[in-house]
Amino acid sequence: MKISYFFVFIVIFLNGCNAIQPSNDLASKKQQIKATNSLPLWVINPKVKEGITAVGMAKYSKYGLKVMKPQAKMDALAKLAGKIETKISQNTKRTSSLNKNDNIQNNFSQSTKEVVDKISLSDVVVVNQLITENGDYYVQIVINLSSTIETPK
Repeated sequence: MKISYFFVFIVIFLNGCNAIQPSNDLASKKQQIKATNSLPLWVINPKVKEGITAVGMAKYSKYGLKVMKPQAKMDALAKLAGKIETKISQNTKRTSSLNKNDNIQNNFSQSTKEVVDKISLSDVVVVNQLITENGDYYVQIVINLSSTIETPK
């Protein structure tokens, strides 16, 4: 009797583990494509004639726009600052060793880091806002090229 309960437990456990794996079905991919295609052009490819622009996004929050607006604006400001001044560093590591079969094994690893320094931005203007069907909030900000951009010393 104990063996059958154990067997049932194992079957249920393995079935549960299988259900946890992410779904890669075609319907899910089509839904993602449909959601992306329904976004306006200013979200997908933000451009302005005179200035620099960036789009920020905040996922739906049960606390509403009171929380989402500042999150999206901070995201857009960080992206805008990154367009103005970004420092990139890259580390590369190459090694060679002999494996058990006396063959040479080459290893390569690389990491890249992007750092946006503190930048003072003035005259930033919100030009577009959007709340999607699923509740996500998008905001587009613009800074005019003639505006003051200062980097702290």
